[in-house]
Amino acid sequence: MQLCCESVNGSCVKSNWSNSIRISMYIFMVCIILTTVIGNLMVIISISHFKQLHTPTNFLIISMATADFLLGFLIMPCSMVRSVEHCWYFGDFFCKIHTSTDIMLSTTSIFHLSFISIDRYYAVSDPLRYKSKINAFVILVMILALLLNEVKNIFNEIQDMENMS
Repeated sequence: MQLCCESVNGSCVKSNWSNSIRISMYIFMVCIILTTVIGNLMVIISISHFKQLHTPTNFLIISMATADFLLGFLIMPCSMVRSVEHCWYFGDFFCKIHTSTDIMLSTTSIFHLSFISIDRYYAVSDPLRYKSKINAFVILVMILALLLNEVKNIFNEIQDMENMS
């Protein structure tokens, strides 16, 4: 039985998968990560570039694509290593940063889905008054509410880290 960190008492047990299984898992996960990053980058570039796509709904979509891009670019590579190896090699401090950023970006993405569903509900259920109910100001308020929530979460995480020290 091999431990992740031999010098630390109570360290996690390192995965005992064969190299061929590990390599195939890494290849599969890298493909998922690249699809996530490239796909969201394409959405961001498309909506930003084409003026006819500058609608309130698409502002929510570009905001969600940004959160998902950051999730794929910053969080998923480290999570891939942890999932395949069953070990965390990046230290305690980065573990806290990684975990809080993961939760923050995932929560942001879920809230975006909720706001997009509210937007689509009004578009389908009341199409004649949709443009007066859901306008750029309402979408801006939704996005600012997300940002303020995330800033609050960051300050809470910093305070929790200071209290642990």
